[in-house]
Amino acid sequence: MYSRLFSYLAILLLMSVPAAFAAEGSFTRTATPLDPVTLQAEGARITLWGIKPVGDAVTDLRAVDLMDNMIDGAAVTCKSVSGTSGDMVARCAVHSGEDLGLELLNRGYVVVDRRQDLSSVPAYVEAQKAARRNAEGIWRQ
Repeated sequence: MYSRLFSYLAILLLMSVPAAFAAEGSFTRTATPLDPVTLQAEGARITLWGIKPVGDAVTDLRAVDLMDNMIDGAAVTCKSVSGTSGDMVARCAVHSGEDLGLELLNRGYVVVDRRQDLSSVPAYVEAQKAARRNAEGIWRQ
């Protein structure tokens, strides 16, 4: 029950994501997942901001599969946080507006990267807490 409620709240939060990505430093490109936190997008390598892989082979494969299904051959819209045009860190959303990093956290397939300043996106920390509470992904073990 709480998982479904959290999902609805996350969706409401994410309804504003496309508008945020329309700001300066954003771009839209077709992308393919390379690993649980990295996309290849038209010659650029994009590391998803705010998350890091768990290093478990099965969970990492599930993360890549989830990203592949979410992207579904369409373009992603990303907002660059740092790096160069060929190798950058960015927050990315799929065509439906869902934030890839947030959904990976919701499923327990990645963890919050505490080296990042997450104060601007508290939903990331809350998603990890909810996944842990609901025994999702790595928190099931």
